[in-house]
Amino acid sequence: MNYRKIQEKSNVINEGLKNFVSDPLLCHLLSLRGVKNEIEAQKFLNPKLQKLASPKCFSDIEKAVERILKAISNDEKILVWGDFDCDGVTSSALMYKVLTFLGANFEVFIPNREEHGHGLNSKELIKRISKNKIKVLITVDCGISNVAEIKLAKGFGVDVIITDHHKAEDELPQAFAILNPQAQNSLDSGLSVAEIENLSRLAGVGVALKLAFALLENFSKEGVEDLKEQIMILAMVGTISDVVPLLGENRTIVSLGLELINQKKHIGIKKVFDLASRAGEVTSSDIAFVLAPRINATGRLSTPDEAFNLLVCENESSLDFIVEKLDNFNKIRQSLCDEVLSEALDIIKSDKQILNQPAIVLHKPDWHIGIIGIVASKLVETFLKPVFLMTGGEDKIRCSIRSIGEYNVYNILKQNSILFEGFGGHALAGGFSFNKTLHSFEEVKNSILATFEQYSDVEPPKNILEVDKILHPSQINFDLLKTIEALEPFGQDNPTPLFALNNALLVDLKLIGKEQNHLKFFVEKDGNKFECVKWGEGLPRAKAQSKIDVAFCPKLNVFNSNETIQLLVEDIYSPLLTKNDDEIKIYDHRKKTGILSQINQYLEQKENDIVVWAKKTQTLQDIKEYRHIFNCVYTDKSIHNGIMFFDLPSSLEEFSAILNEVKPKKIHIMNDKFDENIENYIKLISGMLKYCANRLEGTIDINKMAGAIGVSENFIQLVLEIFETLNYIEILDIDKIVYNHPCEVEQVKQCSMYEILCEEFDKIIKFKKHLANDDIDKVRKTVCL
Repeated sequence: MNYRKIQEKSNVINEGLKNFVSDPLLCHLLSLRGVKNEIEAQKFLNPKLQKLASPKCFSDIEKAVERILKAISNDEKILVWGDFDCDGVTSSALMYKVLTFLGANFEVFIPNREEHGHGLNSKELIKRISKNKIKVLITVDCGISNVAEIKLAKGFGVDVIITDHHKAEDELPQAFAILNPQAQNSLDSGLSVAEIENLSRLAGVGVALKLAFALLENFSKEGVEDLKEQIMILAMVGTISDVVPLLGENRTIVSLGLELINQKKHIGIKKVFDLASRAGEVTSSDIAFVLAPRINATGRLSTPDEAFNLLVCENESSLDFIVEKLDNFNKIRQSLCDEVLSEALDIIKSDKQILNQPAIVLHKPDWHIGIIGIVASKLVETFLKPVFLMTGGEDKIRCSIRSIGEYNVYNILKQNSILFEGFGGHALAGGFSFNKTLHSFEEVKNSILATFEQYSDVEPPKNILEVDKILHPSQINFDLLKTIEALEPFGQDNPTPLFALNNALLVDLKLIGKEQNHLKFFVEKDGNKFECVKWGEGLPRAKAQSKIDVAFCPKLNVFNSNETIQLLVEDIYSPLLTKNDDEIKIYDHRKKTGILSQINQYLEQKENDIVVWAKKTQTLQDIKEYRHIFNCVYTDKSIHNGIMFFDLPSSLEEFSAILNEVKPKKIHIMNDKFDENIENYIKLISGMLKYCANRLEGTIDINKMAGAIGVSENFIQLVLEIFETLNYIEILDIDKIVYNHPCEVEQVKQCSMYEILCEEFDKIIKFKKHLANDDIDKVRKTVCL
């Protein structure tokens, strides 16, 4: 749990909506979902009754249908090229069923994530065109960004029909027909703005569905209606899995598909839910969290063939084997995710500087390419900032990205595109690859982080959880479940309603499950007691009998034929949970000058119990005449009520170590001037070593040297190694040197280790700047790490 403060979303209810919807809570929830009037409410609450837009909404639809039917008539070979995610697999299965029904001579190819990557692959494309004499290529859920590959196919005499939904660039492929609502001039010019917006939300499978319906439009032979039901189910699965907005046409597709699934219209999908022991009606959440992960798991870990076979096979014996295999892949995927997540968290823990950067950028050569996107999502949820996870190590490094609303991934990638072999994505997710022999990980990482500087005015997300409504205990009843049910199906832009119960008593905590990895507890308020469950959660920081706010989704729970309402917990909050953070008060003196006399008088009062952090030679010189300040310089490694930072620490590790030692309740951050010229530090170290050689018989203290000039011990150690390489000194022991002659800075800069030294120096200066210049709330977050 993130222990976020819980607050209700602001909402203004349209009066016209009040007249149509009698239930005040339903009216409130509809308003939050952007429903403004009676007409919109009728469409939202009755999605199955809404008509789907005609396939003729696409400018090239008739052209595409004519070419495919001509190919079927002339027995020309058709290639359907899909994608390995759930949207791509369902789109491929949909076209397979339609072309099989129409008696086409065709084959389906779904690329392998590891070998081929997203979209069209030139090498594989040429092989299939030449070997199988392909005349028509139909792309599903891909193709709009493959300008070069489609030009290549056209050169071989292949007519390419693109069905896609991804963002299109200004230069479109030279395809025979383009069906993509995001592509320029792809939609009929007579459509209204609302119709265009509606179609632009379609998943890749939604676009493929339009082509399928257009192909079937003039067929009335037996089996057409059954086929339409089958492909509607596939469109529903792909639409939910691709996390497109469940509004308008998508809402209708999903509602119709779910109805058909619950009529047992697809034997393969039914078997998945049987094996997963999911009883009752299948919901959009079941598709998203049970079926879609199993379909995606094969594409992530192996080839997507088994997932494709699940959707098109009708042999029960074969399906039993396929379903079991998918389930095993999903278990492996879960295990790998846990492993990669643990390793990523270890890296973050070992280098706290990572959390001071605007995005988390990590690389480990052996991370599985099919897993890093899922792990990136989990890290975004935890740290509320964009995450770039990279894998691969020989020649090519590949990255998967997840972000938050404040930052547009696609724009960030475009600004760094010169570094990439290929990239793609949208506002909240994306990916790229680059050649390691041309660009190092550090170069790519630094370029990405530098791009985030343009977002310096963006406020970091607040640790607040917004809920749809804060309820009174009496409102948590079976009528509430009926109100929620009216808003189904749930998904992107129509999330399952989240509610809160405030100031409830926490009782009866315990861990449940085989591995004791789930949390169960009860909350009581005004004589009402509710069972709460938080999946995948250990014991909370909150103690039993404390008062908490709990954010939850209510669900019907049936046990021994007894029906109760169970609260599925999203998060809990209590002021007590943040007490330790709140106890530390930070006083900002960073812009103040000429206040040493006042500070001296303040420290004269011994009961204040405040120590001074001052290590630099210059700082100690400046405060020497102020007796009480100078006498409070911290030396005894003991606990004190407060600390004044006259010198800023050089790293988060040093800062944390100081705070862990002193355990202050008050932190004063003073004005600190620090030099940003690395050459001056190198000269200072050379002078210090000369002094040690002449006055101390070559004895050195790396810790004291670092403190005297305000750098890390690691920086001093690197300089010593460079100096020894250049024969300025000879290192006899960890605390003993022989001084040969003064350093020459230009010669130091030519040393192979100088780049590493600069990186260490940049880290030091960046952390000092953070403490010296960043908003005090950002500094407070650093204190609380």
